[in-house]
Amino acid sequence: MTFVVSVLSGASKGQVVNLDLMLDEYYEARGWDKDSGFPMREKLERLGLKAVADELNSL
Repeated sequence: MTFVVSVLSGASKGQVVNLDLMLDEYYEARGWDKDSGFPMREKLERLGLKAVADELNSL
């Protein structure tokens, strides 16, 4: 499902924004998996949350 929205006001009025693409880019910037929405193992380990990474890996 593709979710796009047209900007209604301001300098970008009338431009179409692909929110699905923006969400993918946001997840990537955060270190989250795009499919599950969970943080990736590397991100959790950098935050000192190895036990959480291990538990999510078992799901």
